[in-house]
Amino acid sequence: IKNGVIENYGTSGTASGVTASRGSLTLGEGLQVSGNIGVYVDPATNVCTITIDGASVTGATYGAVAEGPGSTKTHIGTANLIVKSGSVTGGTAGIAVYGADNANAGITSVVISGGTISGGTYGIAGNGNVDKHIVNTSIQITGGTVQTTNVDSSTTGIYHPQKGTLVVSGGAISGMTGIEIRAGELTVSGGSITGGNGTPSFTANGNGTTAQNIGIAVAQHTTKEDISVTINNDAAQVSGGYALAE
Repeated sequence: IKNGVIENYGTSGTASGVTASRGSLTLGEGLQVSGNIGVYVDPATNVCTITIDGASVTGATYGAVAEGPGSTKTHIGTANLIVKSGSVTGGTAGIAVYGADNANAGITSVVISGGTISGGTYGIAGNGNVDKHIVNTSIQITGGTVQTTNVDSSTTGIYHPQKGTLVVSGGAISGMTGIEIRAGELTVSGGSITGGNGTPSFTANGNGTTAQNIGIAVAQHTTKEDISVTINNDAAQVSGGYALAE
């Protein structure tokens, strides 16, 4: 789909400009999409892919949501969100990544190779709820910009509290904390990750972020899931009051 305007004026939490539950859809140049959620990838038993390649997507709460299937064991679908170019903007988060409720489901995948992802509090945010949405996620950043827009101390470029993988090989990620990982695996081999340059700190939090002024913050969630962090080489630029802190 190219050019034109798609708007959803609904006020419910899931009112979205575009929702897809199966098949593939590309949102291209000249298209403007808006809703409480701009774009919603929501499979149950299917494979569903939305590619943003030039479109401007805006959500009052989330610019885009990629959500894995629920707890029904026959729901084994796969959600794929790909951003190649354009913009994704949300009042709370640019992109929300919700894994599946059951381990039989496919991977909820987000791949960013270009464009600009902006959120008030989070550029990209996962879900660490112990009862749901915490398994089978994959986030890959190879290019583009992931950033926060609010001017306060609690913003985080990427918040990762769930079991899953986060791989950064390019692009620019920034917030008062660049990345906070509270569960799962983080691998960094390129790109820039930037936190605030003030005094670094951690504040205990059972439901949300804990760090400020840190490039990469490692803080195990109350779910007690394992964490692995690998920085492969010096091609990555990581900075903040502390570049890396645990």
